[in-house]
Amino acid sequence: MPARASSSTAKSTGDPEPARPVGAETTDHLQAAGRELLAAARGLLDIVEDVLTDRDKLEAAAASVSELLGTAGESLATLVERVGAGRSETSGPQGADGTDRPRSRVRKIDID
Repeated sequence: MPARASSSTAKSTGDPEPARPVGAETTDHLQAAGRELLAAARGLLDIVEDVLTDRDKLEAAAASVSELLGTAGESLATLVERVGAGRSETSGPQGADGTDRPRSRVRKIDID
C-alpha cells in the first residue's frame, strides 16, 4: 500500500513533509495512550508505597477494606435470605412422589 502524506503538507521552510505510512496516526495515539497508562501506574505505585511505609495509613486502609468487605457480606446475606424466602413462597410444581420440585430457571416460551 502506498504511503500517505500527513494532514500538514508543508513545513515552515516550504519543503513538503515526508510521507508517513498508513496507520502512523494510530500508532501515535497508541503510544500516547501507553505513556498515559504508565504515568497512571507509576502514580498508583507511589500511593501504594506511601501507604505501605506509613503504619497509620496502612492500618486505616486495612480497616476501610475490612469494613467494606463486611458490609458487602451483610448485603449478600440479606439478598440470599430474600431469594430463599421468595422461592419457598412460590414453590414449583409437584413431582410424581408428591414432593415439591425446585422451580426451573428455564422457561419454555410457546411461539404461535
